Amino acid sequence: MIHDYAVPLWGDALIRFVLPRSGALPIYHVKPNPSGLKRIRTILVDDSCPLGLAPEGQISYHSETLPRIEQGTVRMGFWCALDLAKAGRSEKVKILPLSIHYQYDVRDLDKVYRALDRLEQTCQKHPNHRQRHVKPKKASDKTVLLTDLKKRIENIEATLLDLAEKYYAATYAHHVVKPGLGEQQRWASLQMKALEIAEHLLGLAPGDADFVQRVYRIRQEGWDRIYPVTPVDHLSPIETALADRRAGEAWHAMRHMEFVDLMSYHDHDYLQNETINFDRIVEAVINLQDLASRLMGGNITNRPNVIRKRAVIIPAPCLDMTDRLPDYRKDSRQATREATEELNRSFKDCIEEYLHGTTH
Repeated sequence: MIHDYAVPLWGDALIRFVLPRSGALPIYHVKPNPSGLKRIRTILVDDSCPLGLAPEGQISYHSETLPRIEQGTVRMGFWCALDLAKAGRSEKVKILPLSIHYQYDVRDLDKVYRALDRLEQTCQKHPNHRQRHVKPKKASDKTVLLTDLKKRIENIEATLLDLAEKYYAATYAHHVVKPGLGEQQRWASLQMKALEIAEHLLGLAPGDADFVQRVYRIRQEGWDRIYPVTPVDHLSPIETALADRRAGEAWHAMRHMEFVDLMSYHDHDYLQNETINFDRIVEAVINLQDLASRLMGGNITNRPNVIRKRAVIIPAPCLDMTDRLPDYRKDSRQATREATEELNRSFKDCIEEYLHGTTH
């Protein structure tokens, strides 16, 4: 399994113990990593186990919509097909798309209500005098129940958006233009401001990098400053103080990045009436808890995980990379783009099967 190299940095002791002992492979998103890539290519060609990776590149926060699919998965497939062909071997290289979904246990409904109570308390100026919410009398009526939860979720999101806008306006002169803008657009405007602030704090120029790559670069630079490669044990007192200050400023820059990382996947329309279900409600509540935590200085480590759930895995037909190798040799960019688009369609088909099949 491939994972971002920073997982052991923000993960706990158990993660740091398990990852290297389970065959997990760290990889950098934006930093040159020839030794890591060489190891992956060797494993693809010679190891008896398949290689697992997330084609979106990192954690996404909605299981019933498709995030951006990166080209790394397809590129690795073509590399392996090339390496096998050069070695005169006849094995086929195939990519098996697996779409993973969570179904949350309705027996934990009380936990969902308690989470909303805590969020409302967190957002209030006088939390000791908050209004207590109770479940609808017709809790057995699914429509009434979901509507009640949806309304509370929307109110909390609107409050968090107002508070975030006020913070960025007061602290960083963010220009808030509300008339005519929907909440999704307002969140997007905040994300761009937060990215710019983080880059400014770290001395990074956006350049030609796209939105996701900018997030990756901020994360990489932040971790490099907090955990520098060069030891700081033998520095002078003033150099040590400056190194601490450098790490502290990186920490503040990463608070903006953590906010952007979560909200770049946010979909304000995820709870529309025609799509709303208990699983989406729980996802939305977890995301709101995560958002409040990150606005208060937290990160993905603080993401709640107390609602019982079961995973449903939907496979799609394999993509045969060996059969596509002639196209790759002719035009590698075009072949990679077309294969990635097909992988994208495969995951959309998986989601449709999950939503409308017998597994849900």
